[in-house]
Amino acid sequence: TESSSSSIAASDLQSLTLVCLEQEPSLVADFLMEIGACSVSVTDYDKDDDEHETPIFAEPAVVMEDWACGRNVWSRCDVTAHLPASFHLEQVVQLVRDTFDMPQLEFRRNELVSSQHDWVQHVQSSWKPIVLEDGLFVLRFPWHTPQDVQEALQQDANKNNKNQVSREDVVELELEGGIAFGTGEHPTTQLCLNWIRTQVMHLQDQDKEGKIRVCDYGAGSGVLGLAACALSKNAEAVGVEIDPDAIRIADANAAVNQLPMKSYLPPFIFGVENDDDTNGGLEDAESASILLKAHNRLGTEIPMLPDALNGPLYDIMVANILAHPLVKLAPTIAAMTKSPGGQLGLSGILSNQADMVLQAYEPYFDSVQVAQESNGWILITGTRK
Repeated sequence: TESSSSSIAASDLQSLTLVCLEQEPSLVADFLMEIGACSVSVTDYDKDDDEHETPIFAEPAVVMEDWACGRNVWSRCDVTAHLPASFHLEQVVQLVRDTFDMPQLEFRRNELVSSQHDWVQHVQSSWKPIVLEDGLFVLRFPWHTPQDVQEALQQDANKNNKNQVSREDVVELELEGGIAFGTGEHPTTQLCLNWIRTQVMHLQDQDKEGKIRVCDYGAGSGVLGLAACALSKNAEAVGVEIDPDAIRIADANAAVNQLPMKSYLPPFIFGVENDDDTNGGLEDAESASILLKAHNRLGTEIPMLPDALNGPLYDIMVANILAHPLVKLAPTIAAMTKSPGGQLGLSGILSNQADMVLQAYEPYFDSVQVAQESNGWILITGTRK
């Protein structure tokens, strides 16, 4: 139906949010797309509300009960749609109410989305510096100014009722915007950052001048390896990653922060049957296919992990991936961790997946345990035998 507002240009979009859905948000999102929405997003209604926020997680390709039917990722969700200027928003809401039997469904109109909108500036202004670990880590992006960082630190201090950390004591990392996973907001990244800080500080206290070798397996943006290097001038990091685009981003992040980290594709021996872990733990056919395509497409543009770096060298081994790949990678990760005594930190693991990961690493590591949990995700640690 037509909207009668003459103030809206034909090329503009209207934005509508359906508030606090407790059932079928994914189906509602699909329905809105079917009736003509240009885009739809599902977000957390209770964001930053520790009392009511209840995340519901599932690993890709692992089907939970009702997951395939559109189970939501939070217990209460907002669904926001961008609709053409010709749509009458009240009638859209009523259609959703009638179709899904939600007579009490509430909604709100959002700010008009103009066709002249500067989307780059809009995204940059909405993405603030990320403050982690009681203000001791700050992850910022190229457009952030020192004033932006200072304001973020002050907001974090006010939110948590604490004194603001001195800027000189803060470890800052600048990350390039891109498709690589790892901007620091996810609970698993925060669990790993906290663990890395503890390990680096412990090793530095033991030997003020000794080199600290770190491997970030599944490096993504490189944030974990870079954090280790930023914490100590004695730390050097190697990243291993199957996504060539992520490797480029990780290397760019290392360069802009002037930190000693280099990322590589994992080793892959072509034409060898993978019955003895010679393919770097890539028993998963999908991962092997991705890696094979990367090698064929890139040739030597992005190098494989050299033999000199592919051994039991690393004092700190961190891998923030997912539970099933971590299980398959256990022999490879163990073979690269310094023996004895190298420290292991694994995340990307849901609480209900702990046992399978613990069992995979217990043959290679002592004191394998769930060390910490955050919002349904866990950190598993151990010491190389």
